[in-house]
Amino acid sequence: MKYRVLLIALLFALPGAAQDAQKSKIEKENAAVTALTKLGVPLQKDDTGVVRWIEATKGELTDEAMKYLPDLSRLEWLEIGGGKVGPTGAAYLKGCAKLRRLYIHDINLAGDELKWLSSLTALEALSLKKTGINSSALKNIVAGKTLTVLNLSGNLIEDSAMETIAGFTNSQTLRCCRWRRQKLPA
Repeated sequence: MKYRVLLIALLFALPGAAQDAQKSKIEKENAAVTALTKLGVPLQKDDTGVVRWIEATKGELTDEAMKYLPDLSRLEWLEIGGGKVGPTGAAYLKGCAKLRRLYIHDINLAGDELKWLSSLTALEALSLKKTGINSSALKNIVAGKTLTVLNLSGNLIEDSAMETIAGFTNSQTLRCCRWRRQKLPA
């Protein structure tokens, strides 16, 4: 009898808990939109008023602004050009699992292995143009089945990365400019 009462109480509590979680999610998203707007980040909304893409090509994003991006739960397209985003800010992208297109250019991510890339499994297009990355970052790209565009131009990518790149079987476009040939063992 005691368990039956507990089960009935749980059944009535669950819808309220789900509504509270949804309300909290909406509040966080609204707070993120407000904060990013105050920071001057150009947000693009769809017909329903939901932020779906950001084109920050003039340095509008900073490490401070990046912390709000995971709260934009339906963000699909992000371009980060220039600005003061470093490895610390870029790590917030781990929480942007719905991203389908990510374009990062003209910022310094040298020495960062971009571990957060492994969380972005729905990527269709990825550009890391002129970010100072090297071949070691490529191992964290796990969107091999969905990735159709990969731009690594302006970075030093070694021959050893070719095996990783070959694993992106659906890639239709690959752009790489600076290669470092490795000497073969004698």
